[in-house]
Parts: sequence; C-alpha cells; structure tokens
Amino acid sequence: MVLDPASTTAEEGVREIALSHAEARISGELFKNHLVTLGAEFRREDREEGTDKKMDFDNVSVYLQNEFMPLNSLYFVAGVRYDDNSMYGDQLAPRVSVIYDISDNLRLKGSYGQRFRAPSIAELYVESWKRRGKEIYQPNPDLDPEKSASHEAGIEGEYGILKSSLTYFRNELEDMIDAVYVGSTGSGQNKKDYYYM
Repeated sequence: MVLDPASTTAEEGVREIALSHAEARISGELFKNHLVTLGAEFRREDREEGTDKKMDFDNVSVYLQNEFMPLNSLYFVAGVRYDDNSMYGDQLAPRVSVIYDISDNLRLKGSYGQRFRAPSIAELYVESWKRRGKEIYQPNPDLDPEKSASHEAGIEGEYGILKSSLTYFRNELEDMIDAVYVGSTGSGQNKKDYYYM
C-alpha cells in the first residue's frame, strides 16, 4: 500500500452518487395472542466516477417477526430476515428471544440472533477523505460480508426499590468490516492519516 497524497482520487473524482432506499412494514394481531410484523426493505447505490466507470449495488430484504405468549408467564419472539444482495447472494438471519416469569419480581431471559452486512461500494472501491482531507480511507475490493451471531442469557428481578440482573453474553463476528490505521505522512497542519478497510 502506497501512502502518497498525490495518488489520491477520493470522493472528488466521483461525478454522481445516487442512493435509493425504501422500507415498508405492517403489524397486526393474528389468532388473538400473536403480534405479527412483516416488512420489506430495498436499498440501491449507484456511482459514476470521473473516469466514466459506473458501479451499482442493491440489496432487497424481507423480514417476518412473531411475538406471542404461549403461557401467561412466557413471552416469546421469533423472527427471520432474508437478504438478497446483488454482489454477495442471499443470506438468512434468524432471531429468537424468550422471557420467562419465575414470579412477579423475577424473570429469566435468553436470546439468539444472527446478522449479515454487506460492504458498501465506498468500502469496496472508493477512496474517501474525512476531517477535511486529514484522514484518508483506502478501499478494499476483497472485503467479504460481515456475519455475526449473538447469544445472551440472564436473570433479572426487583425487590422494593432495588433492581438487579446477571447476564451472560457472547458475540461471534466473522469478517468484521472496519478501518485499520496503516500510517501517516507529513506533520503538523500537513499531516495525513491513512486507513485501510
């Protein structure tokens, strides 16, 4: 990787950026004790560079969630999200959470969920400047989608004005998308920090 301000194209070389986003959601009661939510989301990003290079990227998502109480002391939420990404294919991400009332003042809680996030066009292909050009973020066309899974279990309760909880959680992350500092050039007012996705 070359740390050379003269080689920077950054956002200045972008002729046109278009971002389209639409989302719809509907919720309703089903079979008396089920609250069902159905939703869809569409996101599209188009870029045209100064070199007449065109890039586009879209993601279509559909999700379904059901909240219900099979027992008076048990609250259950189950959901699933489906993503169809133009660059990375499709991905299914489930989510489940449970709350069980041991008594009026004591309950058990647990949850499990998965998440999928595809890198944006900017993270893949566009060098960008931040803080008035003092931070330069270099793209990485080899990025993979970020995938994560979270687990949580705990107990919580109240006694008078006292509230307490004990929770165990674990997050598993694969291919995290984050900028890594790689070096600097210049000093003082002319210092530039470089990051790599």
